[in-house]
Amino acid sequence: MPVFCTLDPRFIDCLKFCYAVGTYLFLHMRSRKPHVAVVFGGDSPNRDLSAETGYWACQYIPRNRYQVTPVQVTAAGHWQVPLGSLPVSGSVRPVLRELFRAVPAVPPADGLARLLGRQVDVLFTVLRGRGGDDGTMHALGTLLGIPVAGPTPSACHETCNKATCAERLRDVISSPAAIRAGADADVLVEEVRASFVPPLFIKPAVSEGSAGIEEVTTFDELSAAISRAKSIDSALVQPRSRGQEVAVSVFRGPRGKVHVLPPTVIVPRQARYYDHMAKRRGGRVSLLTSRPEKNELLNEVEDIAHEVFTELGGEGLLTLDLAIGPKSTELLEVNSVPTATELTPLLHQLRAGGTSPAHLLDTLLARALERGPL
Repeated sequence: MPVFCTLDPRFIDCLKFCYAVGTYLFLHMRSRKPHVAVVFGGDSPNRDLSAETGYWACQYIPRNRYQVTPVQVTAAGHWQVPLGSLPVSGSVRPVLRELFRAVPAVPPADGLARLLGRQVDVLFTVLRGRGGDDGTMHALGTLLGIPVAGPTPSACHETCNKATCAERLRDVISSPAAIRAGADADVLVEEVRASFVPPLFIKPAVSEGSAGIEEVTTFDELSAAISRAKSIDSALVQPRSRGQEVAVSVFRGPRGKVHVLPPTVIVPRQARYYDHMAKRRGGRVSLLTSRPEKNELLNEVEDIAHEVFTELGGEGLLTLDLAIGPKSTELLEVNSVPTATELTPLLHQLRAGGTSPAHLLDTLLARALERGPL
């Protein structure tokens, strides 16, 4: 005769509760949108461009597909981390302004702990200065097992120093000759006099967005310009390239496909070159962007950009600054952190290529999630 066991009603209620909670969590995890942390700002002279780019990313990341948490790093290096995500629709600018008036700025360790109070699925960083261009934030993502929608940490580290970048890529593309500033300024001036003819560029070896770059047209200006550059970082002296400056951006999307955006020709107008102020004040240069099939030379630039991108690990988004001369093309700089404002090339390239900001950002995030941590 079968024996039936009578279960305690409280135990049955407990099983029902556990089943309901498990079902909710399962469905929630299946439907949960990936959580993106967008990091911007920093202690660099270009923190204004970084903040503008961070706002741009927060606006155009498809918020119907991703949860977006903005993280602002102040000029003092403190983090402002809201606890929630941005609204699914609408303009983010007024929301961000109010958020960062209210959210406290805390030391980086506390800010990171605050951010990681929720699962972060992917990191998108446009941080400039300390921890930004040198790949530290990208390496932090790797350390924490969080995919980063950007280049590899090593690519950032190798390209943030102009001299190191030129050496790293010398088998792919040449760079303008350069003399590194030593401790003795008088010796350097004599070395430059013996090697170069003005006009010359004096550049901090580690800087971004043309910060600290000066053009000198006589040797008499050289010593003071070197001193100013060395106050930022070690300095480089280069002859001004005779070629036409061109910027070209490359990125990798899902399934490994590489995309090259139409190149931008930078034409000086009120400024002698694409200087720090030209990225902030209209009319100093013109940014001319067209489809490369209209220009054989620009088509060649795309091939160079693809090769450099691949050499540097082929991940994320890179922008190359090139000088195209009558007989050769030289690499001026590689930017591993994008800048997206109307006075910088990227937005012009997206429009010329028929690529929306939302598509670019979705592509970068999807690639990072597909690839996983670097």
